[in-house]
Amino acid sequence: MLRALGFKSSHLVSMITMQSFFYSVPGVILGIGVAFVTNVLLRFFIYIFAGNTASFELTSASLWIGILFGLIMPLLAILLPIKQALGKNLRTSLDLNHRSNNEKSVTVQKLEDLGLSPNQTLVGIMLVVLGFITYYCVPLTFYYQKTEWFLFIFDTLLVMIIIGLTFMSVLIFEFVEKGLLWLLINTCCRRDKRLKDVISKNLDGHRKRNSKTSIMFTLAISFLIFASSSFTLLSGLIQGEVITLFGSDLYIDQIQVNRGIFLDEADLTEFIVDINARYPGSIADYSFVSTPISTLTELLMNDDYKTSFSDLTGYNLINIAISAVPDNYLSTIDMNYYYPNDFQKNIAHNKTDGQINAVDMIYSD
Repeated sequence: MLRALGFKSSHLVSMITMQSFFYSVPGVILGIGVAFVTNVLLRFFIYIFAGNTASFELTSASLWIGILFGLIMPLLAILLPIKQALGKNLRTSLDLNHRSNNEKSVTVQKLEDLGLSPNQTLVGIMLVVLGFITYYCVPLTFYYQKTEWFLFIFDTLLVMIIIGLTFMSVLIFEFVEKGLLWLLINTCCRRDKRLKDVISKNLDGHRKRNSKTSIMFTLAISFLIFASSSFTLLSGLIQGEVITLFGSDLYIDQIQVNRGIFLDEADLTEFIVDINARYPGSIADYSFVSTPISTLTELLMNDDYKTSFSDLTGYNLINIAISAVPDNYLSTIDMNYYYPNDFQKNIAHNKTDGQINAVDMIYSD
């Protein structure tokens, strides 16, 4: 039509090219802006997790690549429209009845017709996401010692497993219904055998509704089981945390240690001996733990002080708390969380509750 109005071929090429630049130039500017913002966010997260400092600016190579792609790709995309516009004579372009003969037809075919259903795609995406979380995110939680992240991922996976098993159980609901019907008809309801076909047709007609009701019922039961097991796990964790912190049935501490106020071991020992004499067997055993050396040093030097172990190079520095304990210390605490690793082989080892008593070895000759 434009050629009929007097447009030359060169004018058509120039118009299509200019139109492509009207789209490509703003697209390049917008793309560089989005890339800059994305680069800043990604480098910020890399700095947080890895501590790697780098510039937030885009490199010149990335800028040139983006600009060239943004300008060259539209030029390549307009080759076919230019070829179509210049490949026809004026008579063919104006003939509306036969113009469709030279046009190319486009056929839309669904991926489901090729064997790729939406359900399979969804399952594949879920498997990829779960695999990435399991094999990459879970080890990172141990590497960065983020216990709360591990528990969150673990609980999420458990919930997804419950939901997945619930939907998988939908496949066997039909067989369960038939099995229950056969069991009832052949045991307690024999007089109703003639109604078996009617009941079967009724179940078939209401199978969709029954499946939805079964899913809701199964999810509710699964949630109750999961909630009860979670509460049981939390109670065990709290109990274990208390045992780890205190280590015994009764724990006495002085909250004003930072001010230099400590418990008097002699007075406490005298009091415990007197109570045991009055009420024999009321106290099985007792022990004491001194204030850490670092705390005493801070009080004396009025400065922060830490005790640590490492090799001569200072690599793998580990901060530790050094305290004094009597020889009966391990016999007074809970031994469930006492795990000795390595000891000298050529000396005798005394044991307490089946575990090697490392404290008693210090006091023995």
